[in-house]
Amino acid sequence: MNEFVISSGHSKVIRGASGYIDEVDEARMVVPKVAEYLKELDCKVHTFNDDTLKTQRDNIKTIVKYHNGKSRDLDVSVHFNAGTKEVGGTEVLYYGDGNKALAKSVEGYFRSTWN
Repeated sequence: MNEFVISSGHSKVIRGASGYIDEVDEARMVVPKVAEYLKELDCKVHTFNDDTLKTQRDNIKTIVKYHNGKSRDLDVSVHFNAGTKEVGGTEVLYYGDGNKALAKSVEGYFRSTWN
C-alpha cells in the first residue's frame, strides 16, 4: 500500500462525540500526524476535514465523495466513539474479505497498546 486518503469524521458543525474529549478536535490532531508518519515512509497521502456542512447526511456524502475522488489503496476515517472509562476500545470497519486481516491487525494493535 502506497496511497492513502485520511479524513476526520464529522465536521466543525456536526461535532460528533463529546464529554471526555471532543471528537472533531481530537480527530483533527490525529489526521495530520498519521499523514506525517505515512509521508516519512514515502507514501502519498490525501487528507480532508469538513469545515462547513450542517447536516450529517451532507457531511457523509461529502467525505465519501472526497475519498472516491482520489486514487488510493486504503481509506481511513478517524473517529472517537462515545463511551465511558469501562466501555471503549477500537472499532475497525472494512469492506471485502481481502481487508479482514488488515482490520484485525489494526484492531489488535490498538487493543494491545491501550489496554
